[in-house]
Amino acid sequence: MSKMVSPVAGRVSSEWSKNRKHPVTGVVTSHAGIDIAAPVGTPVRAAFGGIIESVRTNSYPGDPHLWKGVKSGNHGLIRNADNARQYYGHLDDVFVQVGDKVEAGQIIGTVGKTGTVTGPHLHFETWSNGNMNSHFNPRILFERYDLDPGSAPEGIGNVKPAGNAKPSKPSAPAKTQPTNFKDLVIDGKAGATTWKAVQIVMRAIGTYNGIVDGNPGPLTWKAVQLWLRRVGYYPKGYLIDGKPGKVTIKGLQRFLARKKLYTGKIDGDFGPLTVKAFQKFMNTQNA
Repeated sequence: MSKMVSPVAGRVSSEWSKNRKHPVTGVVTSHAGIDIAAPVGTPVRAAFGGIIESVRTNSYPGDPHLWKGVKSGNHGLIRNADNARQYYGHLDDVFVQVGDKVEAGQIIGTVGKTGTVTGPHLHFETWSNGNMNSHFNPRILFERYDLDPGSAPEGIGNVKPAGNAKPSKPSAPAKTQPTNFKDLVIDGKAGATTWKAVQIVMRAIGTYNGIVDGNPGPLTWKAVQLWLRRVGYYPKGYLIDGKPGKVTIKGLQRFLARKKLYTGKIDGDFGPLTVKAFQKFMNTQNA
């Protein structure tokens, strides 16, 4: 394996254990990974590079449905070149698909509370092979690579975006670009400040590689379309063309409605209600 990257910044809330009383079900069983508590929406990165072997995206908080006997909600499973695996559970959004090649440090999703949980966290497992019962204490790897579970990811450089998206050529060096923004005023006006926030967030998830200038041109809308496609709200049959047509806006409205931020009609109109909901979502992504 190459150098390990901390998968998420947060606080260890539960350790790997052979005998743990589940905080929700009360059943004593093994806890196959380390839980790292963090706010919903916190970026989750690949600890090691590899191939996305399994993904789930249709779970929700309290979801009773099982995946191979566990209730860990939305997830991603990465297979490394040496056949080891890492499992990322309870995700909110998942930005990868089965078969995608990812690099260490690449954002693959966000922290959530899908499945059976008491609060938002990343459930991180390490497997020695393709059998989920081959799990071992992740601290072994954290110690091997001199990392603390929950430490802020470092040394990731400029990683490629997850999935098959191909970023546009940057208009300015990435190092000159801001990495966060002040909370937006929820006013329904899509001005330069709002669009700078959108560009910053799209850069963070790897779909936008242009300059942060607050100009919602084709590059910015292409980034939004790529993001919506990754999270399942922009149909594959439509082009990533940078045109904010009704299909794009309807996809955005459906996504925002799922987040309980938008309560209007799914009509493809990028009006004040849609913009307000989009601004609220951007504020949840500021870190």
